[in-house]
Amino acid sequence: MPTLGVTDIEQALAFWESIGFQRWWKFPEEGEATHVSVRFGQVSILLALLEEESNGDIQRQSVYVVVENVIACHLRCSTTHPEATTDLDDYDYGMRDFSLTDPWGHFVVFGERLDRQPDTVEAGKISEK
Repeated sequence: MPTLGVTDIEQALAFWESIGFQRWWKFPEEGEATHVSVRFGQVSILLALLEEESNGDIQRQSVYVVVENVIACHLRCSTTHPEATTDLDDYDYGMRDFSLTDPWGHFVVFGERLDRQPDTVEAGKISEK
């Protein structure tokens, strides 16, 4: 499970929930959490509170999340965090994807295989040719 260092667990949880992840568990269950796991389908990510001695130094991570409807996912992310979301694009490696950067600089890419996509995309709507 990818582990992402954060300086504020509650802020991190709010961010990841705003893009479609759901809280799975937290530790400790009572009191101020130092670790929270979030899920999006089959993907789990661990958000870990950095020690104060780290002085905010964060080793940035990246995660690629394969989704079934990348268009809807992009619409959600670009609506909630437009400044942190790239355009949706098709790539030679057979994926349609976009990226998003969280407040700590971690990089998440959401993508869907092109062979599972409708032929055209217009203003967030799906249309089949």
